[in-house]
Amino acid sequence: MHETPDQVGLTRREALKRGAAVAGALWAVPIVQVVGLRPAYAQTTSPAWINCDVYCIAWTPLFPERWFQLRLSLWPVLSCPDGVTDALPPQATLDGIVVTGDYSTGFTEQLPDNCRLYGQDPSPDEFSPWSAAARCLDGHTTKVDGSGSTFGDAVFIPACANSLILHIELIIQCCEQA
Repeated sequence: MHETPDQVGLTRREALKRGAAVAGALWAVPIVQVVGLRPAYAQTTSPAWINCDVYCIAWTPLFPERWFQLRLSLWPVLSCPDGVTDALPPQATLDGIVVTGDYSTGFTEQLPDNCRLYGQDPSPDEFSPWSAAARCLDGHTTKVDGSGSTFGDAVFIPACANSLILHIELIIQCCEQA
């Protein structure tokens, strides 16, 4: 079929060409966009800590209102590392340790924001750097690994299986924020 100048409309060939052009314009290659974090959404760095001291402390449910030095406890479970401050931390730090729980469920010690369990190197006779422990009345012990602890952590000491917790021991590192 041949066109004449008087005919209005599209030929089949023109319609196919225009359809292909429109389809080509509508179809686009997918764009992969890499989204970066702007400074407002970037992860914040942890604060710098200075003047850090390590303390070996103990607590007993028998006298829940006070902490004492680990070296004064009966039958200690943990060994204090060399160079540990031979004193209790400041009273404000001790007041910041919140203990919750009971004999049947265990105890949680919420440390202040400037303290964490002290992750020490394991002693030759241990396989893990113990930084928290409990002495049960029947002589058994429960130990908690302190490696990887962060400032302000909560430490959970599980209940003794067939006995009561005599005392809880913590080796903590407390610092000042720079």
